[in-house]
Amino acid sequence: MVLMPEMDERRLAFDALSLEYNSMRSELVEKTTKNTQIITLLGAAAVTLGTLASTQKADWADWPLAIVAAALLVLAIWGWALGRYTIGKISAHIAKVEEQINVLVSGARDTKDKEKYKVYLNWETAHQNRPFPSWVFMGKGSAQRFERS
Repeated sequence: MVLMPEMDERRLAFDALSLEYNSMRSELVEKTTKNTQIITLLGAAAVTLGTLASTQKADWADWPLAIVAAALLVLAIWGWALGRYTIGKISAHIAKVEEQINVLVSGARDTKDKEKYKVYLNWETAHQNRPFPSWVFMGKGSAQRFERS
């Protein structure tokens, strides 16, 4: 079967976008896992050190332990915020790639072409504005917020 030149271009574009989509999804999973592990370890260390410092008699020898515990807690919060930001940027980019794949596969000119446009991939697009409990742990990923940065 001989494909028309425009079909070859669409197929190549689809293949490239598919590779990008898969690599970005893998990176998103990896970043989420690493972010969770780092925060868990630092948080556990902070709680452990804080508990050790508070169970002793309050004297000057225990202050360094309490300071280290507080520093670890601050570091865990900072890591969580940075991780959420990175995860949000990746999520917003995946949503754009999903949109490009949907346009390409449906044969539409863009997403506004209501006659031809169909949605095939939509996980990140549909989950960009998550309710509070979900985005606290997974990263909100608002496409508008991350496009500018």
